[in-house]
Amino acid sequence: PSGNAQNIINHIEQSLKDEGRSFSTLDVINLTVTLQQSFISFLAGLPGGGKTTLARLVAKIYGIQENRFLNVPVARGWTGQRDLIGFFNPISNKFQSSSTGMYEFLSALSVEAQDKDSDNPLSIILLDEANLSPMEHYWSSFMGLTDSRGSEELKLGDKYVQIPDNLRFVSTVNYDSTTEYLSPRLIDRAPIIVLEPNTIITASNQLASEESRSLIEVPISYKIMEKYFGRTDYIPEFVGPELTIYDEVKAVLSERSSELGKPVIISNRKETAIRQYCNKARPLMREVSTDDDLLAIDYAILQLVLPLLRGHGKNFGKRLEKLREVLVDAELERSSNYLDTIISNGNAELHTYDFFC
Repeated sequence: PSGNAQNIINHIEQSLKDEGRSFSTLDVINLTVTLQQSFISFLAGLPGGGKTTLARLVAKIYGIQENRFLNVPVARGWTGQRDLIGFFNPISNKFQSSSTGMYEFLSALSVEAQDKDSDNPLSIILLDEANLSPMEHYWSSFMGLTDSRGSEELKLGDKYVQIPDNLRFVSTVNYDSTTEYLSPRLIDRAPIIVLEPNTIITASNQLASEESRSLIEVPISYKIMEKYFGRTDYIPEFVGPELTIYDEVKAVLSERSSELGKPVIISNRKETAIRQYCNKARPLMREVSTDDDLLAIDYAILQLVLPLLRGHGKNFGKRLEKLREVLVDAELERSSNYLDTIISNGNAELHTYDFFC
């Protein structure tokens, strides 16, 4: 048996603890749903916060670290696809792959994808320190695939490589003066999970539920992960007060008023991602925490809406204060706390506000 959603979450949470990383059950649900639903996800935070280790641990826990996990350290000065994958050499009439191993990895997945009946597990490509070079350039071949459901083809030289639906990118980003900004096009297509630096444990309290973990076969089937944590073929409805809160957030951000600085527009793509996320995260989070129906929308706003915030001037600061009132009134603790940080850092930086503060 491959276990139900709760067993899989327990397995991931306990396996992380065994590796010395303590995540709350809510954070594990968030991580699992986010990685499953997004073609590319970002792990953000300060250097040394354990982002790369977490990505590697996920691959290990999913049972895919041997053949289905590629770690690509991004270098400064990458300008295009040739740095990440390779290029077609007209002299040798062959595709010359880059040293990242990406071309070989994609080719192997493409061959495997020919067998329509097989149920393969997830495959993950880690772009480590992804914003050392502008992703807009070197990752551009994949930008168009972020909206697709199911496999797509990528033209590499004279060949087509099939990008299967079980491939995911995970990117770690640091934010400091040495890194590139993520472009609005990228931020529109990807959730950004902010890792707090306090999730590392040394205590060996590893005596948790072996029985739930023994129910899980690894590698975990992609179809099972999709069923419990993935997107649906329809656009789900918001439930309860989620719609009211979302509409208020959207209204504050998009209001066109010179007194509030430039507006921030939430795209249809973003809204769909928020609805899909809530649809799968909400019931799982309810099982863990009975007192709060708004946990899922709180995480969704933090990861999918707040990264859109970037602007200058006192008036833009006023817009953020209005947004803060909405989040505080709705008791969305995670997103309102993070917005507090954006506002206070922005005020200290001559009214320059940025999610990546």
